[in-house]
Amino acid sequence: MSWYTTIKEMSFTDILSRCGHEIKGKRFKNCPACGASRTKRDSRPPVGIFGSGDKLRWHCNACHTNGTKYDLISYHMHNCSTDQLTEFAQLKEFVDATITSSYVPSPKIEIKEPEYPPEEEVLHVLRKGVKHLRDVNVTSKLEEFLKRRGLIQSKIPCGIADPKHGCWDDIRKVKSSNNKETHWWPRKWTREYALIFPLVDYQGNIKSLLGRTWYNALSRKTTVPISYTTKGLLLANHQARQWMKDREPVEEVIICEGEMDYATACQEYDGIVIGIRSGSIEVCRQLPWFAQTTVYIATDDDVVGNLYAKKIAKLVGEATPMRVRFGNE
Repeated sequence: MSWYTTIKEMSFTDILSRCGHEIKGKRFKNCPACGASRTKRDSRPPVGIFGSGDKLRWHCNACHTNGTKYDLISYHMHNCSTDQLTEFAQLKEFVDATITSSYVPSPKIEIKEPEYPPEEEVLHVLRKGVKHLRDVNVTSKLEEFLKRRGLIQSKIPCGIADPKHGCWDDIRKVKSSNNKETHWWPRKWTREYALIFPLVDYQGNIKSLLGRTWYNALSRKTTVPISYTTKGLLLANHQARQWMKDREPVEEVIICEGEMDYATACQEYDGIVIGIRSGSIEVCRQLPWFAQTTVYIATDDDVVGNLYAKKIAKLVGEATPMRVRFGNE
């Protein structure tokens, strides 16, 4: 058996164990890249495992580095990703150092596909309980919020929740983090996080919601459905969703970071605009890239934003990535 076949047939769990990482469920520590042993917000292991089968990957919530099991080995042996190796065959050292003739594969990690809110319920509240921003009389606070960010009410690709509509009581209940039963989108959120952005998968299908507040008093600016993931989901305007469905070549695509920069780009550019969020960068790999497409990467001009830009540039296939800078708060 060749060294490559040996690694290919090894389970993610076995490689983590042999590299000295501590596994807890679908997370592990320390990060292969930055060495972090916990997330910035709590004491959980910082590195998550996602995907399934041969497509298992890891992502560090501390430094936002991610990769395959081959990258895991590369960081362990050479302190860099496989892209930075002189030659891929350098991974053979891992087999020589850790594998014996008595190697027995350990059980594979079973990772479930992302679980999103029931699609029919998401579409139900969007149709019944969300009005387009251009069709409502906004409050003075919201008007000030939009003006401060240079946004025009009629051009923002989002809606505003109607807290009085009964559809918010039609959706199913789930267990919250404190083990209380609640709707996956509590009615109080229709007031606190009233700006509603649809979230779509790589095929342009609406799968979930993102709520944004304009109140400074709230501890967080955005929220997503309780008990469900938004991993692998993007913000996308109508043109982007159509492009994802058609999967045909286009000339230009703009990728922004966060809902406010996404809103700004949609207002200023009459073309395909995508907004990424934490946990959605990898899905860029599955978008329909072609050689004739230029991808304008407009992530934040800071350490994390520049790191995102570098990662996105590696995920756009034959398309030409171009770093641009603009932004909103």
